[in-house]
Amino acid sequence: MEYKIINASPSEGTITVSYLYKDFNVITLTIDVPIVDGKYITGQALEDLIQSRAPLELLQRRIDIENAANFVEIESKVDKDILPPTPEVVPTVPVTPMPTIVVDKIVV
Repeated sequence: MEYKIINASPSEGTITVSYLYKDFNVITLTIDVPIVDGKYITGQALEDLIQSRAPLELLQRRIDIENAANFVEIESKVDKDILPPTPEVVPTVPVTPMPTIVVDKIVV
């Protein structure tokens, strides 16, 4: 599975990996990089770790969606008379500006 390492955190010993399918971000995971004999794994061991964490079931779902037909039949069942929920409107509280204090002398 294609991937890009989008972040590496030495303070945490982690990498953040975006797993991709045709430039679609399937999922982004943070992976703890193992330490062996006092060193972080690199090279093929790191590649194997990254590939072992690849979410193959999500990749397969993405491929299935791309190749599926007849979603129009499902869309035709949507009740157009039901409106989606309206987001709750939270009233804003006016902010009173703080008065300006002018000091012409500083006493130490």
